[in-house]
Amino acid sequence: MWLPAVLSIALGSGPILNALSQELSVSPLYSTVNPAWTPTINLSMSVTQVVLSVVSRFVTVYGVASTTILLIGLAGLVASRGFVPSQRKVVGVLSLWYVFMFVLHENNPNGLFLIPFPLWYRIDSNRAFGVTSLIIAGSIGLITEYWIRRSISAWPVTRVPHSRNLRPLIRGNRKNFAIAVLLLFLVSAQVVANTRVTFGSQSASPVTGDDVTAFNWIRTQTPLNATFFVSLADAGSWIPVYAERRVVMPFGVVTNVSLLANYTQVVSAFAADPGSTKSLQFLTSFGVTYVYSGPARIYGRSGFDPIALIAAHFTPVYHSNDVWIFQLA
Repeated sequence: MWLPAVLSIALGSGPILNALSQELSVSPLYSTVNPAWTPTINLSMSVTQVVLSVVSRFVTVYGVASTTILLIGLAGLVASRGFVPSQRKVVGVLSLWYVFMFVLHENNPNGLFLIPFPLWYRIDSNRAFGVTSLIIAGSIGLITEYWIRRSISAWPVTRVPHSRNLRPLIRGNRKNFAIAVLLLFLVSAQVVANTRVTFGSQSASPVTGDDVTAFNWIRTQTPLNATFFVSLADAGSWIPVYAERRVVMPFGVVTNVSLLANYTQVVSAFAADPGSTKSLQFLTSFGVTYVYSGPARIYGRSGFDPIALIAAHFTPVYHSNDVWIFQLA
């Protein structure tokens, strides 16, 4: 059972161990100034602040419908006292798993930083709380199934489900029907909320239809070893996913901290002056053959200006609406 996990950790630890000295050198920096860790609880909070913070985080991560189902379901389970004895092992495992992920989330400099350890910041504490959605989803499923089975088992079975039999059935089982209606409403509300989030997030995507068309051109018109220099502002970073070509820098955790810092500086300098010697040397050192410029602007970041690229003697090889692709001479 443990062999796949051990092998995965061993294989995945290579890049981090390779940059161990650099990682350890930036550890104090991450521990003091990085604003990414937003705890739910810290020692400076009052009891009221802790409660409000926990409720706010629950609603933000799980949604209003899921939080309502969870709270009402847990209250009902406590009142019924039938679920926990029948699912003691499952409840125990889910509870321990949740507590572990919650503690992992709070173990950051802004929260309850109880267990500092080398390279601890490689664990994204905010996403550790996000993983608890899996635990909550399983718990809500078990709670919902318990209440449905409990309600259905109490309903009398009739062979003739005519409308005249429905009214006495409801009157005699008002509690069970109320539970069924409540569960149906909450589950429907969650489905609607999930649908709104799914379709609403499309408008925030930096990948536009013009980008997808350009990605198709890249896949068919550029060599397999092509390398693209992309900004931090548009859809260029998605080129490996859509077009199967390399970019500088790719998505994911970059363990070479000095390289990442240098890249960030070069992107800013290149956006301001594409023809600068430092920028061109950086592009040449990584074998960059193309530069991608898209229309989107993530968080209002500065992208690459096609006019400035043309003035710096970059050769445009693709242009459709607001998407430009330039080739290095």
